Amino acid sequence: MNSEALRWLELAKNLGEEIQKSDLYIKMRMYEQLIESDEHLQQLREDYNIKVIGINVESEKENPNYQKIAKLTKEKSDIYDEIFSDPNMRNYKERKDKFDSHVRSVMSIIKQYADGKNPSYENQGLNLDDGCTGDCGSCGQCY
Repeated sequence: MNSEALRWLELAKNLGEEIQKSDLYIKMRMYEQLIESDEHLQQLREDYNIKVIGINVESEKENPNYQKIAKLTKEKSDIYDEIFSDPNMRNYKERKDKFDSHVRSVMSIIKQYADGKNPSYENQGLNLDDGCTGDCGSCGQCY
C-alpha cells in the first residue's frame, strides 16, 4: 500500500475515533445497551418478529387466510406501539436516527469530493440535521 493510501486510511481512522467520542454516539450506545439489557423489551421484539414471520408465511400460502393476516397485523401493531412507548427505546431511536443522518451527511460530502465537487454544507444547504439521505439525486441541495 502506498503512502497516500495509508494517509487516507489514517484520516478515516481519526474521523472514526472522533465519531466514537461524540456525545451523540456515546448516548446512542448507552440507550442501546439499556434496551438490549431490558428483558421485557427483548421479549416484545422477539414477539414482534414472530408476528412478522407469521404474516409472511400466511401471505405466501396459495390460499391465504386474510382474517388471520389481519389478526397478526393488529397484534404486530400493538406490540410495536408497546415497544415504542418505552422511553429508552424512544430515546435510542431518536439518537440513532440523528446519528445515521450525520453519518449520511459526512459520507455525502466525501462522495462529492471524490466526484470532483467542492461541497460546503454552509453554502449549499447541506445541514447535518436535515435528514440528508446521502443520495444526492434525492433532493438536489448539494449541487
